[in-house]
Amino acid sequence: MKKLSQLFAYGCLLLTVNSYAQNQQISQALKLNILAVDAHAFPKILVSFKADNKNGIPYWNLTKDNMQLMEDGQSCSLSTLKPTVSSQPISVSIVVDHSGSMDEDRSQLYDKDGKPLFTIDKNDNMVVADDYMSPIDNAKNSIKHFTASFDTHKDFISITGFGTAVDRPLALTNNDALINRAVENLKAEGKTALYDGMIEGVKQLKNGKGIKVLVVLTDGEDNMSKATSAEVIELAVKENIPVYIIGLGDVNKSTLNQISEATNGLFFYTRTSTTLQSIYAMISQRVKAVYQAEYISPDTHQEKKERALTVSAEVNNFAVINDQATYQLPETTRSSISPVSPSDNNNTTISSVVESSKIPTAIQTSPKKLVSNGNVFDNEKDIFWIFGNIILAGFIAAWIIFYKKRKQVDRLIS
Repeated sequence: MKKLSQLFAYGCLLLTVNSYAQNQQISQALKLNILAVDAHAFPKILVSFKADNKNGIPYWNLTKDNMQLMEDGQSCSLSTLKPTVSSQPISVSIVVDHSGSMDEDRSQLYDKDGKPLFTIDKNDNMVVADDYMSPIDNAKNSIKHFTASFDTHKDFISITGFGTAVDRPLALTNNDALINRAVENLKAEGKTALYDGMIEGVKQLKNGKGIKVLVVLTDGEDNMSKATSAEVIELAVKENIPVYIIGLGDVNKSTLNQISEATNGLFFYTRTSTTLQSIYAMISQRVKAVYQAEYISPDTHQEKKERALTVSAEVNNFAVINDQATYQLPETTRSSISPVSPSDNNNTTISSVVESSKIPTAIQTSPKKLVSNGNVFDNEKDIFWIFGNIILAGFIAAWIIFYKKRKQVDRLIS
């Protein structure tokens, strides 16, 4: 019986460790994502792509030696591979919710049991802690830090606020003074025209250069827009704009998550405005995490206008998820950057791929598994998972041993 209980306990522990190893392999998945293909200097091709893990954290150690590009099934020799932060312009459209609810942060005003953390003075005014900052003030400070992280010698920022209606936006500019003034002028008032604000934010990027992203902050559900979430997705996909959304407090997580997924962006959620600065910093890091690869097309004939491109890599300790897309050769009389489009044949895998290879190209219509649900810092789920299984295995083993001892005592008594 003793050997049986030991074997059973060992089996439970082995199952836990094996399952955790599989879970860790998933968490270490590295995802490649083609953003754009520039073929105006054909046969020289420039490919912009991202490399990050399931939490959206960029991976910066790719080299020509561990990368591989295939065009129409033919291997391509990489001429260069480099991050594009230092050269390629970035256009960021920032959309900010300044509705009336952005004036109070309940997570700072009440403890976890609902007990007030403030007092009322003799004039019926709320007296809060010295370090209290309203959500709108935390948002302003966070956005200023966020915009300061970009190089305004080459990058451009747009600011669009919304409450009951959408404010007059600040068009894309690299003027720091104008940007900070537009942020500082945001006042908490009105209702929530979220989708209208997002539509305007996308429109501000139409004339943008380089990498284009929409970054949205909201603390409530839409109750004033003429536009719908479906219209936001449709326009963002058409304009090839990924949408990064920060949900603060009482928001519709499902809808916001859906918008981010469909546009190849990310959704972040937080209960308190005190974490906004760290979230904006994460978005800044991700937006800049773009590689540019250069290669010479193995097929220099221009008769075949549509080409299939596959980007793959081999990286130690990572399961790599490839990306595949098609691009069009431009007309010889014009030059342009071709947006990539999904290919019908995306079944290439390398290393130990842990999920079906999808097609998260510049136009994304299928769900994506990189979105953070519920909490920005959701790695703690893995910790609970590990200890939960270990405790369960230990409890089962202890119960078997206890049962065995009880049977021995019963035999002695009888």
